[in-house]
Amino acid sequence: MKTRNVAVMFVLTLAALCGQSQPTHSRMEPFPTDNRPLSGEEWRLQLVIHLLSLPSPVTAGAIQLYGMGDEAAVDLLKILGAKGSLTVGESQAALDIIHMAFEKPTSIISPLNQKPDATMFLLQHLSSTTNDTATQQRITQEIESVRRALVPSATKPPASK
Repeated sequence: MKTRNVAVMFVLTLAALCGQSQPTHSRMEPFPTDNRPLSGEEWRLQLVIHLLSLPSPVTAGAIQLYGMGDEAAVDLLKILGAKGSLTVGESQAALDIIHMAFEKPTSIISPLNQKPDATMFLLQHLSSTTNDTATQQRITQEIESVRRALVPSATKPPASK
């Protein structure tokens, strides 16, 4: 079982790295080198950290992001909490990540991640902290994109008994 998990993580990491069109410039935190297995949450956070370090437009990691939905914004908020603020380039990459996370809403498995609560909070925060006109316009576009991509079951009120 452990070998299978390691093999799956290796294949997913290799797929994300091979999909890059440009080299990584810097990484906030490297993947652990102590050979301990990563939990799903740790692996996902490391993937988002890596993708955030890429120049926009971020195209690598799309397959991994398609099923994330609101989880991607949660990870971006964790990174933002640790860093304090994002550069304009990182903000653009974060918007790319959000876009890909909601690009295929039917791929989002968890009903909790189909609702963009953390995503809307993140987009509002980015909007209030940037003075860059292009980033402001992009944030507005992503808000509309996420609203259009809402999975119908995520917008329905719970059924009453």
